[in-house]
Amino acid sequence: MLVTLCPSLSIPSNANTIPINADQSKWFSKELDLSHLTQAILKDPLNATLLSNRGLCYARQKNGNRALEDAMTCVMLKPDWPKAHYRAGVAWSILEKFDAAALEFAAAPQLDPGNQDLRNAFQLRSVYNHLVQCCHVKHTLIHQLQLGEDDTAQVVR
Repeated sequence: MLVTLCPSLSIPSNANTIPINADQSKWFSKELDLSHLTQAILKDPLNATLLSNRGLCYARQKNGNRALEDAMTCVMLKPDWPKAHYRAGVAWSILEKFDAAALEFAAAPQLDPGNQDLRNAFQLRSVYNHLVQCCHVKHTLIHQLQLGEDDTAQVVR
């Protein structure tokens, strides 16, 4: 049986596929890699779903720049799509641009206020981003203290 993700790409539905939405009407192949998504995007470059899925693959590889490129394209194509903003928030987080990440994570639940998953994700991501920022500040202060008082004055300037 073939399941269509988009007009230009069909995948077999079998043990190597997983559902990508709650009602299991759409499936994503575990074997569907970046090259397949890129080929599909070349055929349908304005397909935000394909861009979002490829951005997810990049994010899972911790490739923040490419994940952000796909996510921001999704935001431009579908500015009212909460998932596009969520993907952008993930990409900004990978790049450790936490202020930008917070803005994108905040946009997603505003676009779909009834979506509890988005609200929970926003709250969890906000806490995570805050903790990472605190750790970064702590490490910076420790580094400054290790430099000594004379060198610290130069760093602070």
